[in-house]
Amino acid sequence: MRRRIHVSILALATALCGLAPAHAGGDEDHPRRGLAIGGECAECDFSNKNLAGAAFISADFEGSTFARSEMSNASFHECQFSDTDFSETVLTHAAMRGVSFSDADLEQADLRHAALERVNFSGSDLSSADFTHASMVFVTFLGSDLSETRFANVHTQQVNFRHADLRGTLFRNASLRNANFSEIEGRDLNFRNADLTNASFERAELDEVDFRDAILTGVNFSGAQFTDVRGLTKAALASACGDENTDLGVAIDLPPCSESRRQTVHREFIISEDVMRLLPAEAMEEARQALQELEMQESIRVEVLTELGLALEEHAEHLDRDAIQEAAREAMRALARAERDMRRMERDMQRAERDRERDMRRQNREEERRRERSDREIERSLERSEREQAEALAEARAASDAAMERARESQARAWANARSSDGGIVVEFSADGQSMHMMFSEDVEMLLGAEPPQPPQPPERDGPPDR
Repeated sequence: MRRRIHVSILALATALCGLAPAHAGGDEDHPRRGLAIGGECAECDFSNKNLAGAAFISADFEGSTFARSEMSNASFHECQFSDTDFSETVLTHAAMRGVSFSDADLEQADLRHAALERVNFSGSDLSSADFTHASMVFVTFLGSDLSETRFANVHTQQVNFRHADLRGTLFRNASLRNANFSEIEGRDLNFRNADLTNASFERAELDEVDFRDAILTGVNFSGAQFTDVRGLTKAALASACGDENTDLGVAIDLPPCSESRRQTVHREFIISEDVMRLLPAEAMEEARQALQELEMQESIRVEVLTELGLALEEHAEHLDRDAIQEAAREAMRALARAERDMRRMERDMQRAERDRERDMRRQNREEERRRERSDREIERSLERSEREQAEALAEARAASDAAMERARESQARAWANARSSDGGIVVEFSADGQSMHMMFSEDVEMLLGAEPPQPPQPPERDGPPDR
């Protein structure tokens, strides 16, 4: 396996991204002050290391592990951490820009006070992670596991939670303006005192949700299905909207959403008009055509609001125009890559859904076949039992008939012997193939219990007896 790590001093990191804060420490695993790390290192093991204050620049650590490492105050610029293990990692006060954590493991990661811009957590495990007091700009949690995750007091702009799994998730006192909660599932959510202005809960399915004192101005509840909800008062929902499929578990009818509100913003692409003006004419035309095509696909809205253009304009007198144009072209390439990644992600999700449906159909067919086999086995077992019972009954009847026949034959022989015997009666008893002979007196009446004959009495004489 080839591993390649690039290391430079703080000056390089500062020149490239203006990050890499200093950090003091004393153990032997601590990186050098202001250490910048870039390049590729697939399946590397950085677990249980002290990387506090390190700067990661254009790094690709796919399949690696940073589990339980100390990475507070670290900075990340245009990095790839797909399928990487950050479980129980300390990332407090970390600064991230243009970072992908897709399909990563960030269970119990500590991201308090982190600053996140253009960060992708799609498909990642963020259960029990802590984002308290973090700031997020263009961050996506598409299809992520956010059970027991803490977003208390976060400040967000254009954050996407679509298809996320929210169970026991905390958003108390969070600023969630324009956040996308469409098609989420979860229970025991806390949005108390949260600012949900213009957020979308289209087709969300939630149970046990606390919206007390939350700001719900302009919230889209089209197709939402809620049960056991607190805080959804008529006053709180005064400017919210829904549709005929909306069921918030309260007896409040919402007005229908306008066409623009019903079209959920699934993707946001970032580009600056100032950057567009710096492009060559042919490149600018291509960029505008690409934006028009994006806007036509599924009613996607393209945001033109990055700070890059303002920064370039502010420092234009100190920069070379060719360098500016190259930076703009790189921004366009990054936009194209983001679109490809998003399309690939959607295709992957569609394939996964088809695979789930196919597996479900296969499981149903197998279960049906198992039931049919079981029914056939039961029928065959019953048929065998009935045949065995019939055979046993036939055998019992045949044995009984044979025994009766033998008894009649024995009786006939006994009477024949009794008639032919001299001086008595011989009776033969037969049972189970064994014979027994008994001899009785020839006086049949005595044998049968009749009174025995009395002996003759001597005749009486007249006159006195002889002397």
